[in-house]
Amino acid sequence: MNGMHAASVFVVIVVVPLLFCVCCFTREQAAFTLTVLHTNDVHAHIEESTKYGAMCSDKDRKNKTCVGGVARIKTKVEELKARYPGALFFNAGDFFQGTAWYTVLKEKIISAVMTRMDYDFVCLGNHEFDDGPEGLAHHLWPCNELT
Repeated sequence: MNGMHAASVFVVIVVVPLLFCVCCFTREQAAFTLTVLHTNDVHAHIEESTKYGAMCSDKDRKNKTCVGGVARIKTKVEELKARYPGALFFNAGDFFQGTAWYTVLKEKIISAVMTRMDYDFVCLGNHEFDDGPEGLAHHLWPCNELT
Protein backbone atom coordinates (compact mmCIF):
# COMPACT_ATOMS: atom_id res chain seq x y z
CA MET A 1 0.00 0.00 0.00
CA ASN A 2 1.55 3.31 -0.98
CA GLY A 3 1.67 6.33 1.35
CA MET A 4 -1.05 8.27 -0.44
CA HIS A 5 -3.48 5.33 -0.37
CA ALA A 6 -2.78 4.69 3.33
CA ALA A 7 -3.46 8.35 4.13
CA SER A 8 -6.76 8.22 2.21
CA VAL A 9 -7.82 5.09 4.07
CA PHE A 10 -6.91 6.73 7.39
CA VAL A 11 -8.98 9.81 6.55
CA VAL A 12 -12.01 7.74 5.52
CA ILE A 13 -11.86 5.34 8.46
CA VAL A 14 -10.82 7.69 11.29
CA VAL A 15 -11.17 11.38 10.45
CA VAL A 16 -14.58 11.39 8.71
CA PRO A 17 -16.35 9.52 11.56
CA LEU A 18 -14.74 11.91 14.06
CA LEU A 19 -16.15 14.87 12.15
CA PHE A 20 -19.64 13.38 12.42
CA CYS A 21 -19.14 12.94 16.16
CA VAL A 22 -18.05 16.56 16.54
CA CYS A 23 -21.14 17.67 14.61
CA CYS A 24 -23.35 15.58 16.89
CA PHE A 25 -21.85 17.03 20.06
CA THR A 26 -21.88 20.63 18.91
CA ARG A 27 -25.45 20.61 17.63
CA GLU A 28 -27.59 22.79 19.84
CA GLN A 29 -30.23 20.84 21.74
CA ALA A 30 -33.65 22.16 22.67
CA ALA A 31 -34.22 22.63 26.40
CA PHE A 32 -36.06 19.78 28.07
CA THR A 33 -37.83 20.01 31.39
CA LEU A 34 -39.18 16.95 33.15
CA THR A 35 -41.66 17.54 35.95
CA VAL A 36 -42.20 14.60 38.28
CA LEU A 37 -44.96 14.57 40.89
CA HIS A 38 -44.52 11.84 43.47
CA THR A 39 -46.24 10.20 46.41
CA ASN A 40 -45.53 7.04 48.30
CA ASP A 41 -46.37 5.38 51.60
CA VAL A 42 -49.98 6.52 51.48
CA HIS A 43 -50.80 3.62 53.86
CA ALA A 44 -54.56 3.92 53.40
CA HIS A 45 -54.66 7.54 54.61
CA ILE A 46 -57.61 8.27 52.38
CA GLU A 47 -58.97 11.08 54.51
CA GLU A 48 -57.17 14.15 55.73
CA SER A 49 -55.57 13.91 59.16
CA THR A 50 -53.57 15.96 61.63
CA LYS A 51 -49.81 16.03 61.23
CA TYR A 52 -49.74 13.31 63.89
CA GLY A 53 -52.03 10.99 61.91
CA ALA A 54 -55.15 11.53 64.02
CA MET A 55 -58.56 12.22 62.50
CA CYS A 56 -59.21 15.90 61.81
CA SER A 57 -61.73 17.53 64.07
CA ASP A 58 -63.86 20.55 63.20
CA LYS A 59 -61.41 22.60 65.28
CA ASP A 60 -58.48 21.25 63.22
CA ARG A 61 -60.29 22.16 60.01
CA LYS A 62 -61.11 25.64 61.32
CA ASN A 63 -57.45 26.15 62.29
CA LYS A 64 -56.34 24.73 58.92
CA THR A 65 -54.07 22.16 60.54
CA CYS A 66 -55.32 19.17 58.55
CA VAL A 67 -52.96 17.62 56.02
CA GLY A 68 -52.97 14.93 53.35
CA GLY A 69 -55.84 12.85 52.16
CA VAL A 70 -56.34 11.68 48.60
CA ALA A 71 -58.79 14.46 47.69
CA ARG A 72 -56.20 17.09 48.60
CA ILE A 73 -53.47 15.19 46.72
CA LYS A 74 -55.61 14.74 43.59
CA THR A 75 -56.59 18.43 43.57
CA LYS A 76 -52.97 19.55 43.87
CA VAL A 77 -51.80 17.14 41.16
CA GLU A 78 -54.50 18.40 38.76
CA GLU A 79 -53.39 21.98 39.48
CA LEU A 80 -49.71 21.14 38.88
CA LYS A 81 -50.40 19.13 35.72
CA ALA A 82 -52.31 22.10 34.30
CA ARG A 83 -49.36 24.36 35.09
CA TYR A 84 -46.74 21.87 33.85
CA PRO A 85 -48.10 20.02 30.79
CA GLY A 86 -46.50 16.62 30.38
CA ALA A 87 -45.79 16.26 34.11
CA LEU A 88 -45.66 12.66 35.30
CA PHE A 89 -47.35 11.45 38.49
CA PHE A 90 -45.66 8.49 40.22
CA ASN A 91 -46.25 6.43 43.34
CA ALA A 92 -43.57 4.21 44.84
CA GLY A 93 -45.92 1.87 46.67
CA ASP A 94 -47.27 1.05 50.12
CA PHE A 95 -50.91 1.90 49.55
CA PHE A 96 -51.93 -0.90 51.95
CA GLN A 97 -52.12 -0.90 55.78
CA GLY A 98 -52.29 1.96 58.23
CA THR A 99 -55.92 2.90 58.87
CA ALA A 100 -59.30 1.37 59.68
CA TRP A 101 -60.22 1.80 56.00
CA TYR A 102 -57.73 -0.90 55.11
CA THR A 103 -58.36 -3.06 58.17
CA VAL A 104 -62.06 -3.36 57.33
CA LEU A 105 -62.22 -3.10 53.53
CA LYS A 106 -58.73 -4.29 52.51
CA GLU A 107 -57.67 -3.87 48.88
CA LYS A 108 -61.23 -3.08 47.71
CA ILE A 109 -61.16 0.45 49.12
CA ILE A 110 -57.55 1.04 48.13
CA SER A 111 -58.15 -0.04 44.53
CA ALA A 112 -61.33 2.02 44.29
CA VAL A 113 -59.55 5.14 45.51
CA MET A 114 -56.12 4.77 43.93
CA THR A 115 -57.42 4.05 40.43
CA ARG A 116 -59.11 7.47 40.57
CA MET A 117 -55.84 9.23 41.44
CA ASP A 118 -54.72 9.11 37.77
CA TYR A 119 -51.17 7.97 38.46
CA ASP A 120 -49.02 7.63 35.37
CA PHE A 121 -46.86 4.95 36.97
CA VAL A 122 -46.95 3.06 40.24
CA CYS A 123 -44.91 0.28 41.73
CA LEU A 124 -45.63 -2.08 44.55
CA GLY A 125 -44.36 -1.59 48.07
CA ASN A 126 -43.74 -4.31 50.61
CA HIS A 127 -47.19 -3.90 52.20
CA GLU A 128 -48.96 -4.72 48.94
CA PHE A 129 -47.88 -8.32 49.61
CA ASP A 130 -49.22 -8.47 53.19
CA ASP A 131 -52.43 -10.30 52.26
CA GLY A 132 -50.83 -12.75 49.86
CA PRO A 133 -51.41 -13.20 46.15
CA GLU A 134 -55.20 -13.00 46.44
CA GLY A 135 -55.20 -9.52 47.96
CA LEU A 136 -52.62 -8.30 45.50
CA ALA A 137 -54.46 -9.78 42.50
CA HIS A 138 -57.67 -7.93 43.42
CA HIS A 139 -55.69 -4.71 43.78
CA LEU A 140 -54.04 -5.10 40.37
CA TRP A 141 -57.19 -6.09 38.49
CA PRO A 142 -58.34 -2.51 37.73
CA CYS A 143 -54.91 -1.43 36.45
CA ASN A 144 -54.65 -0.41 32.79
CA GLU A 145 -51.31 -2.04 32.14
CA LEU A 146 -48.94 -4.24 34.11
CA THR A 147 -45.23 -4.45 33.44
